[in-house]
Amino acid sequence: MSDDIAALRQEVRQQFTQLTAATNEIASSVSKMTALVARIEERNVSHDDGMRRLGKLLDDHEERIRIVERNALTQTSYVAGTWKVVTIVAAIVSVVVGATARFFPL
Repeated sequence: MSDDIAALRQEVRQQFTQLTAATNEIASSVSKMTALVARIEERNVSHDDGMRRLGKLLDDHEERIRIVERNALTQTSYVAGTWKVVTIVAAIVSVVVGATARFFPL
């Protein structure tokens, strides 16, 4: 019976040693995974910051484009308005000259 107890103790010690080694390996793996997750989170934060900067830059460019478009439309309408005024003034001058030439021939 003492041989059986000794064999059982030996087996339990081996199992305990194996369990301890497995537990240490699991702890090491968890530690490595924690470091990996921390690095991934840092990259994610960095990526988010970069995307926010790009978004803000795009918004700024969009605003500038809108301002340029608005200014271009305003200038186009000024030019179109100027041509209308010139055309109307030329028509009036033409009518006045025609009427003057008819009533006061040279």
